[in-house]
Amino acid sequence: NSSEITLINTVFNTNSSLKDNGGAIYNTGDLTIKNGDFENNKVTSGEGDGGALYTNTGALTLVDTDFSENYTKENAEGDLGYGGAIYAQGGTIDIQGGEYENNHALTGGAIYVSGKATSVNIENVEFEGNWASDIGALGIFGKNATLTNLTFTDNYTTGQYKEFDFNDGGGALFFGAAAQATGVASLRNRGREGSEFPMPLPLVTLEGEDRTLALARIS
Repeated sequence: NSSEITLINTVFNTNSSLKDNGGAIYNTGDLTIKNGDFENNKVTSGEGDGGALYTNTGALTLVDTDFSENYTKENAEGDLGYGGAIYAQGGTIDIQGGEYENNHALTGGAIYVSGKATSVNIENVEFEGNWASDIGALGIFGKNATLTNLTFTDNYTTGQYKEFDFNDGGGALFFGAAAQATGVASLRNRGREGSEFPMPLPLVTLEGEDRTLALARIS
């Protein structure tokens, strides 16, 4: 896609990319998806990112769209295999509603937003059971990020690829850039055994039992 497209009530199931990014969709335009469902999509070669959806430039808007059982495989160098459900390389990201369940990747089990993204808004989203070697559910490196009313449950990191020089991000959420977050609830998210996760920025409010394992950030 390199134009302006809106998809409504669309299902993407069991699609795969053998040698590139985006198991179901590769977006370079303005893409809006409403009431979509992405299940069991994958990048299997270790030569791409975004198990279900890869967005490069333009604007990505997702409204009440669910992602489950999507994944992307790592490569030998550890520089591919990011974003089990979504990898956002750039542009603007606006996610309103939806559930992300049991997605996995090398880094960013559900969503990975790179530092080239110019605006990020994620609100009213549930993350459950997502996992990765590093950053269990959501990794935010993009600019101007706002997170509102997010719930993280049973997401985790494995730390299994110790040969890669990772930051060992949080079991639920990792900030690589300044962000504003309110109403972030966390329950039973966990990092690799023995890991220590610093508390996030003061403006992040957590409700749950694992306050030190839920989040991590770097300066």
